[in-house]
Amino acid sequence: MKKRLTFLSLICLILFTIVANADSFSLKNTKTSLVYGSFENKRGTRFYIDGKCWCIMSARPGQILFANYPATTYYGPYDFKNGHIIKLGNDAFEITSITSSVAQDPATIQELNTIAHKASAQTTAPIIQSNTNTHNNQQVQIATPKIQEQETIKIVDAPQLQTRELAPAPTTNPADYKEPELFDFKMEKNPLPRTGRIWIEPINSSKYNWKIGSFNGEKDSEIERKRIGLYATYNGWFAEVAYSLSGKTSGTLVPNGSTLSDLKLDGGKGYMFRGGYNYRFTIDGNWNGSFRAMLEYAKEDYDLTASSFQLIENTYNDMYDEFGNLIESPEYDNPLASYGYVNTSSSISISEKTLSFGFGIDRTTDLWGIGFELGFVAYSDLTSSGSITVGSTEYDLEAERSHPIICEFSGWFKPVDYLYVFSEIYLGSDKGLRLGVGKEF
Repeated sequence: MKKRLTFLSLICLILFTIVANADSFSLKNTKTSLVYGSFENKRGTRFYIDGKCWCIMSARPGQILFANYPATTYYGPYDFKNGHIIKLGNDAFEITSITSSVAQDPATIQELNTIAHKASAQTTAPIIQSNTNTHNNQQVQIATPKIQEQETIKIVDAPQLQTRELAPAPTTNPADYKEPELFDFKMEKNPLPRTGRIWIEPINSSKYNWKIGSFNGEKDSEIERKRIGLYATYNGWFAEVAYSLSGKTSGTLVPNGSTLSDLKLDGGKGYMFRGGYNYRFTIDGNWNGSFRAMLEYAKEDYDLTASSFQLIENTYNDMYDEFGNLIESPEYDNPLASYGYVNTSSSISISEKTLSFGFGIDRTTDLWGIGFELGFVAYSDLTSSGSITVGSTEYDLEAERSHPIICEFSGWFKPVDYLYVFSEIYLGSDKGLRLGVGKEF
C-alpha cells in the first residue's frame, strides 16, 4: 500500500511539473544595459534584438540553446539561470528576470485534484486485525479495527488564473478591413559596433580640372598620394584622421606651350580630417541599408615646378661721345628687358573642404561582411596659396573636382572574436585601395 501511495504521489508531482514548467526570461545587454523581453522559454520561440531575429532551439531543464534566424549559427547551450552571461552574435547578454508561470488549464487542475483524493481514500480504508482474549479458559478472537498511520498528501493549490483582456469582437463594417501590404518594411536602427581601425592606402588619387590664369589646364588630371590613418565609430557617429605623404600629379597641369610647360606638383605632404553620421538600419535578416553624411577638410603642401618664359634681367647700353665722354640722356633711364625660359620651383599649399552624402547596402554575418556605397560630393571648395610667374605676371593655381560621384566596395573577415581585417576600393572622383585591421569594443 505504501508503494501504491508513493507511486500516486509521483504521478501527481509529474502532472504538476508538466503544468508548471512554462518559464519566461529577459536579456540585458552588458554594454548598453538595455533590457529585451520578456521571452517565453520554449522551443521555437522567436524574438528580435536590434533588428536581428533569434530563435530558441532547445529549452531543456537548466539549459537553453539559441540560433540566429534563419538558423546558420548555434549559440550555447547555456545554463539557464539568473545572472548567467551568454553571447548572441557580437554582443553579450545577461539572463535576467526568470519567472515560472503555471499553465492554467482548469481541466488539468481538476484531474490532478481527483487523483489526489482517490489516493487519500485508498489509504484510509480500515484494516482488520486479530485480537486474542482469554475468556473462561477459551480463546476468543475479536475483530477490532486498527487505524493505520496515514501519510498525508498535500494538495498544492494552483495559482490564480491570469486574466487576459480579450480582443474586441470583429466588426461588420467592410471599411475597417484592408488588404495586407505586400511589403511590410520597418526601418529599425542597427548601428555598427563600437570600432577602432588603423589603415593604409597604398593607392589614393583625386581628379581635378586645373587652371592657371588665362591658361586652361588639363581635365581629369590626378593628384596621387599614399596615406595612413585612424578611424573610430560610436553609435552611428564616426571620425577619421589621416596623414598624406609623397603626393604628386600624374602629369602636367596645363598643356605644354610656348610660354609655360612642365607644370607639376611634387613632394606633397599633409593631413586630412573627416567626421559624420551613418544611419544604418535592418532591411531583412542579415541585409542592412545606410544613409551617410560627412564633412572633410584636407590641407597639403607641394612643390610647384615649371618651365616658363619670363624676365631674366634688365640691361643698360651706355652711350659715349667721340671724345669718350658718357652721354647722359633721359631716354637711357629705361632699361632693356631680357627674357628667356627659366626652370622655377615654388611652394604651394592646397586646402579643400567638402560635404558629401552616401547611400549604402551591406550583408553581415558573424564571420564576414560585404558592402557597397554610392556617394556624391554635394559641396567642394578648393583654394591654393602660391603662384607661378609667366612673363612678368604672377598667376594663382586653381582647380575643381572633375565630377562628384564616388563608388565604394568593401569587405571584411573576422578570424578571431572582436578582431577583423578589411579592405575598401574606391572608384570615381576619388580612387584608391585601403587595407587595415579593426577591433570591436
